[in-house]
Amino acid sequence: MKNKMNPIIRLFKIMRYAARGLIILWAIWWIFFGVVTIFSEPLELSSILIGIGIIIIFSFSAVCPWFWERLAAIILLVEGIIILIGYPIIAFGLPVLTIISMEISLALPPLLTGMLFYVLSKTVKRRNPVNIQNQPEIES
Repeated sequence: MKNKMNPIIRLFKIMRYAARGLIILWAIWWIFFGVVTIFSEPLELSSILIGIGIIIIFSFSAVCPWFWERLAAIILLVEGIIILIGYPIIAFGLPVLTIISMEISLALPPLLTGMLFYVLSKTVKRRNPVNIQNQPEIES
């Protein structure tokens, strides 16, 4: 007889890895954007500092969920809200479609993963993992 994993634990693991994968893909894209910013602009201190800032912020956002899920949830939600509110203000005058597509690619991933990490951290805190693991196995 195979030792089957509890469906609740399996669901939590799938949600956790999906959120981590999404935030890593999002961060890699924007880290690439930061590197390109450094090399596409004339080598001035301001463009180098902006590119390094982008790289540091998105690197921390991608690495944080692997160690501190609750902190990552808060950071990602704050980042997403700041981008959601701030980008339309900065991009005033651009076509609406451009602003919407940037909001989808820049603000939506941290908001979604931040909510997922928050739900996961609250659920795991509320339920004792030992009790979940000791539940009887469900056979299909």
